[in-house]
Amino acid sequence: MATERIYQSIRGETGLSDVIITIYNSLGTEVITDASCTELGSTGIYYYDYTWTSGDKYLALFSTSTLNYQANQVVQLGIYTSDYVPTTGVTYLDVKYDVGEVYNMIDIATTSTVITQLIGTAEEDIKLITATTTGYKQAIRYLSDAYVVQHALSGAGPESGTEPKLINMRDDFMKRVEITLKRQGKDYNNMVPAWVQIN
Repeated sequence: MATERIYQSIRGETGLSDVIITIYNSLGTEVITDASCTELGSTGIYYYDYTWTSGDKYLALFSTSTLNYQANQVVQLGIYTSDYVPTTGVTYLDVKYDVGEVYNMIDIATTSTVITQLIGTAEEDIKLITATTTGYKQAIRYLSDAYVVQHALSGAGPESGTEPKLINMRDDFMKRVEITLKRQGKDYNNMVPAWVQIN
């Protein structure tokens, strides 16, 4: 059992008092319902300290009725922690290079941790298709890129004007994953993520 902090930018809006989080485990069981979140200073980034009892992949849904807004992210707790070292050699610096300015859309205090955790998620997801991560470094890197862009997208509101660009960027990385896996004889069809619509 341990407590880990889950962060989410809410369109950069500061001073929101009604940001809540609902968390589901990998079995789809709701483990936290409408818990209140705390703003990190005056940054427009909100967080919740979740105490987990078993390591798992969780879906965290943040919402606020003030903005009629919902954002989501998949987090690994107790599996890939902040000191996790990806096993395939993909690093957050690789992803930082790939995604360019999107890197700056993630809270600077947690950027490397968030990206490292998303690399861990990508490794796990590629392994579901291939049964191994060995030899699939490039596919894992592209999938990590897509997940990081999706993470940034979940914090970008329509008024930012960046949503179409981010969606295109994310989908381009996913296309690269598909091409890379198909070149290695793997069926990609069952691995298209169901991105949650960002309001």
